[in-house]
This record gives sequence, C-alpha cells and structure tokens, in this order.
Amino acid sequence: NVESYLQSLDELNLSDYVAYDVSEEELASCGLDDPELTVTMKYTYSDEEDEEEQEDTFVLSISRDPKQKKEEADETEEDSEEEITAYARVGESQIIYKIAGESYKTLMAASYDELRHQKIFWGDFSDIQKIEISLEDQEYTLTTKKKGDDITWYYEDEELEIDDFKQALNSLSTTDFTDENPSDKEEISLTIYLDNENQPEVQIELYRYDGNSCLAVVDGEPTALVERNAVVDLVEAVNAIVLN
Repeated sequence: NVESYLQSLDELNLSDYVAYDVSEEELASCGLDDPELTVTMKYTYSDEEDEEEQEDTFVLSISRDPKQKKEEADETEEDSEEEITAYARVGESQIIYKIAGESYKTLMAASYDELRHQKIFWGDFSDIQKIEISLEDQEYTLTTKKKGDDITWYYEDEELEIDDFKQALNSLSTTDFTDENPSDKEEISLTIYLDNENQPEVQIELYRYDGNSCLAVVDGEPTALVERNAVVDLVEAVNAIVLN
C-alpha cells in the first residue's frame, strides 16, 4: 500500500556513489537520461525560524542498467536481487547512486494496483460500530458497545464472541483486481458502519465467480477477485453467530 511504499522510499540507502559530477554520457549509461520510473512526492514541513509550514517537492529517478536490461530481455527466469544493477538520482543532482536490486524491485512496484489496498475491508476493526449483513435473503445486525478501550459485540442483545468473524473478514484479500461486473449469485453482503468521519460506511458485496473465486464489489464498484474459500469462511462465521 501507499504507506509501505513511502516507507521504502524513506529507507532507501543512497550511499553508493557512482558519479559526483555526472555527464550526459554517464546519465545515458545508467539509463537515467530517460528513467524507467520517476517518483515525485510533495510534502510539508515546519520552518525552524518562523515556525511556518512550508511546502517542498522530492523527485527520485530510477533506472536499471540499460546494457544489463537488454542482455537479459529474452531470459525467462526472474533475476535474483543480487543480479540487478540499478541507479537512482535525486532531482537534478549531479550525483548518481547505485541501489540494491531489492530496492529497485520494491520501488518499481509503483503501479496503481500495487498501491491499492489488498484487503477488501481496509478499516480498523476496532472502529466498527455496527454491521448489517444480508445472507440467503435474511438480514442480520451485529452491534457494539464501547466502554473505554473495551468493545463488546452483540447479536439480538446477546453478547457474542467475535474472533472467528473478525478473522474471516480480515482474511478477504485480493487475488486479482478487476472492474468486471458480477453476473452470478450474491453470496453475502455487509454494510459496515465506522467511527470514522472520513468514511463512516463501507459496503461489501461478494458474488460467485467461479469454483475458486468470488467477485467483490466495494461501495458499488467492482473491485477484485478473492478466494472462494475465504468467502465460505465468512459465511460460516456469520452462520455460527446467528444460528447459535
């Protein structure tokens, strides 16, 4: 997700200098005349003198060694981290750094899907106030009462153990992102109400897709495929609550 990607940027070790006053030829030999990836990050900070908030921009360019990339273009096996030679440049600096293969792979994983939430329910379980569940044409409501940091869950005024349901909900993870509309039966749907002013409600609908997958629609938008076994576990966790 975005947080872990930013952490990777923060932890990038730029200490292996390749050039201190790079020429155009050296830029080209490192692939940085036309970088594979350019990351632009805008941020704010407090000025120590007048304590006013200031804005700035950080730009990082990354490329793999062009010769190595060309030589290995036809190979079918994935390169090990040690085999990759890659370089980085900050802004228009004249300094070029060599970066580790692991860092190159991590930073190149900057596609939209890579940075999206992999979990179908992305929120904090402790922020949930209520869940409305639709299952096999029946409607169920789970509620919470909070006292300090303690949260007690209820179904029809009966206190319940929530661990299996929590694990099942948190286990709904993306196997593939998709914008395909559902065409089969709805297995289960949940409307989750959160103590979160930015997004107080999340709606998750899970539909049959094939023998191995279900299709998740989140807040009305087709989003991802998830393992069917995980959806079955969620259905079983709900049944264990409402049929007891």
